This record gives sequence, C-alpha cells and structure tokens, in this order.
Amino acid sequence: MRGRWLIVAAAILAASGFALSVHGGAWWSIDVQGASVQIGPYGSQRCFEGKCAQAGLGWIGANERWLRIGIATWAAGLLSMFVMLALAGGVAAKRVPKYGAKFSVGSLLAATLSGGAFIALFPTVQHAAVSRGIVLYVGALALAMVVTVAVLRAPLPQDDDGK
Repeated sequence: MRGRWLIVAAAILAASGFALSVHGGAWWSIDVQGASVQIGPYGSQRCFEGKCAQAGLGWIGANERWLRIGIATWAAGLLSMFVMLALAGGVAAKRVPKYGAKFSVGSLLAATLSGGAFIALFPTVQHAAVSRGIVLYVGALALAMVVTVAVLRAPLPQDDDGK
C-alpha cells in the first residue's frame, strides 16, 4: 500500500481529533463577566470566580432528545476513535484491513448523523459561541473519511504464489 505511513498518521490524527472533541473539547463556550461555561456532548463545565465544576446539560433547557443525541455523539466519537486506531494498526502491520474500513463506514455515518443533529438542534443559549470541539470533530470526520476511502481503494496484497 503506497503511502502506508501517511495513512497511519492520518488515522491516528483522526482518532486524536475524535477523542479530544468529545472528551476535552468544548463545542460551545460562553464567556460573560468573569464567568465561563463550556458545553460539549458529554456535559458542561462552569467556572465562576475561579472555581470550576462539572455539570450535565439539563440546565441549558434543552429537550430530552437533544440530551440523548449528545450522548450518542459522544459514543459515536469514541467508537470512531477506536476504529481509526484499529485501521492504523492494520495498515502499520502491512495489511489492508478492508473489513475494518467497512466497519468504519458505519461508525463514521453514526458520528456524522449524531454530531450533525447535536449541532443542528442546539438550543438557543444567549452569548454561546462555537468553540474548538466542533472544529476538531468535523476535522476528524473528514480525515477519517479520507483514511477509509484510501484503505477501501487499496489493492489486496498478492500471495507468494501470485494468486
């Protein structure tokens, strides 16, 4: 497979992007008069007067569907991270992991649908601005799609007897 290490690096970058976006990345941030709030798919972090505390998403006033979509986005991001690491390992081992790439199509579809719904259905919150988590997630999706297509299009290795 040509560009094997480039594909491995891209898969690891995509996996890192998924992990950082759903665990450490704020998808929206609110900064008002010394108070800071970061909202992500798994919860939020509120900082007032230098004291930070983790919180759920219920305080936003969103419906239950949006809260569940947030958890689905978190899970799809972690699943896609795992699949990208598995693809990276397969390609690094000089294999062409076609089944892994086909599995990644499903995980990326789930990540796209749940992440898109999470963004589209975000309730109106005053002073909320898009933050780094969305950028990381979308970038990881794009890079993971490139990796998946590269593995699916790669020719299977020939056996020693030429078959």
